Amino acid sequence: MRIIASALPPEKAAEARKKREQEAKKKGKQLQPDTLFLVGWTLLITNLPKRPWSYKHIIQLYRARWQIELLFKRMKQVMSMHMIRSKTPKCCESGLLAWLVIWALQEQEAHEARGILQHVHQYLDSPALDIPEGELSPWLLTRICMQTLLITIQGHWTRARRDLCLPDIQRFLYGSKRLRRLQSNQVCSLLDKLAPISSA
Repeated sequence: MRIIASALPPEKAAEARKKREQEAKKKGKQLQPDTLFLVGWTLLITNLPKRPWSYKHIIQLYRARWQIELLFKRMKQVMSMHMIRSKTPKCCESGLLAWLVIWALQEQEAHEARGILQHVHQYLDSPALDIPEGELSPWLLTRICMQTLLITIQGHWTRARRDLCLPDIQRFLYGSKRLRRLQSNQVCSLLDKLAPISSA
């Protein structure tokens, strides 16, 4: 095992110490000098070998952990995973597993798209091509790959296909049970009743 210590930049260390002091003050505690000193450091324990894993590589790898949180955020936002309609644990589990399969398929699409873009950047250095200068956005790539996947699965969505599928997808169009009816639905019902009378 190795212990790796990396000092935070002075401004970050001062900010971290100030935050820790404020937290201690709220709880009515006094921080020890050793605690204040250690707040200005990142301490890691690893069993990775020194070669090729230098301390700089370990720190870089540790900082990349935030990418895991961003991945979950991207999954929830792009696929609306926070809107699971299932009621029972078994149905929820099935829904989540289906989402994970879809995400894996999307990742395969994104991997192939990245390969194409790398090929364009490496071998097609032509002034006629409008190659952007910035970095490839995983969010935008995920969205376009997800749209591609959904179109592949659903096929071309026409009005006739929508009408045919409505009985099967109606559970996705109804919200939770309400104490009061939606006012817009009440007005539409009223107009539907009065329309034949007024036209007669």
